[in-house]
Amino acid sequence: MSQQSKSLKISLLAISLILTSPTAITASIPAMQHSFTSISETNIEFLVTAPSFFMVLGILISPILVKYLREKNTVLLGLIIAGISGTLPVFTDNYSAVLATRILLGLGLGIYNSLAVSMISLFFQPPESVRLIGFQNSFQNFGSAIMTLIAGYLLLFNWHLSFGIYALAFVLAIMFYSFVPDTQRMPHLYKTRRKNTSNFSFSFGLFSAVIGMFTCMIFYTGITLKFTPLMELRNLATPTQSSVTLTVMLIVSGISALAFDRLSLLFKQNILLFALFLLGSGYFLITFSNNFVFASLGLIISGVSFSIYGPYFFSKTAALKNCTPEISAILLLVGANVGNFVTPFMFKLFGTLANYSLTAELIISSIIITVIFLSYIGILKSKLFLKSD
Repeated sequence: MSQQSKSLKISLLAISLILTSPTAITASIPAMQHSFTSISETNIEFLVTAPSFFMVLGILISPILVKYLREKNTVLLGLIIAGISGTLPVFTDNYSAVLATRILLGLGLGIYNSLAVSMISLFFQPPESVRLIGFQNSFQNFGSAIMTLIAGYLLLFNWHLSFGIYALAFVLAIMFYSFVPDTQRMPHLYKTRRKNTSNFSFSFGLFSAVIGMFTCMIFYTGITLKFTPLMELRNLATPTQSSVTLTVMLIVSGISALAFDRLSLLFKQNILLFALFLLGSGYFLITFSNNFVFASLGLIISGVSFSIYGPYFFSKTAALKNCTPEISAILLLVGANVGNFVTPFMFKLFGTLANYSLTAELIISSIIITVIFLSYIGILKSKLFLKSD
């Protein structure tokens, strides 16, 4: 492999390091609650998930920006927006200002979210492109893990500094500008895409996958949001210690994502059932454990489920007829980010049913996951879920 090719691959993959970083400052929630005393817990948690909704907007306007700016400049624009808006909370104590910067962060990340995958296919052909796309998923997890760890360390000083992690976006922008050439249009490729797009139909399989991604993201994001406050409430760990556990979870999730192909061969049609089992088991361990080690194990198990159901939905929808991988990827990203966005509100709803008890919220979540798990067993038996129709 030439040095130029190696630098190109690293630069293309590196931009994914911050794609899932909005949750990296989760451990700062308790500290921000002490700072914003007049703001509700739900609204504080909203600072973590707000970027997700506006990532959807960025994903949707990305094709328009690519049309005028081309791929490389669109990625650079997204990185610069993410870098500036991500680091601004270091300098302000105003909740509204922090919320505004988080919204812009989501917009910046969304602008190049789908390009982080599609640009790999522009520069490389299978099987190399398939291998790199697998690495791209792991880069997201490892990047989030590193940023979560650094944010947790900076939290030892104050919660403002934890937002300094987003300065990494500027480094990634310099790398991308230096080593990734301007993309060249491929007329035959775009012609094929337009043809496939004209035959697009929203099938039952695609609908099921989007709803599945939306639902799974609510519970995955929920457990990452609630873990630190729960550990502090039970006097089991400090926010910094919880941040370390979140980092370990992301690392293990990244490693397990690399093994998705093998897990898929092992579990076959039961792979999603296995992911739901892990998610539910993780919830039960966290909810009913009064030991930090077991609670941490529950969080890690829940994280592994994310590395399974994400690739599962993407791979299944890519095989559906009358739908291009680009369209299915955009719809799944929309489902995932909307699910991420509504998580605080869903758990607030659970709280209204449980006298606003954090433990009770998790119990209700565990029950819902169990119901979904059992329902999916029935769906598998009827062979109606995610058919390539």
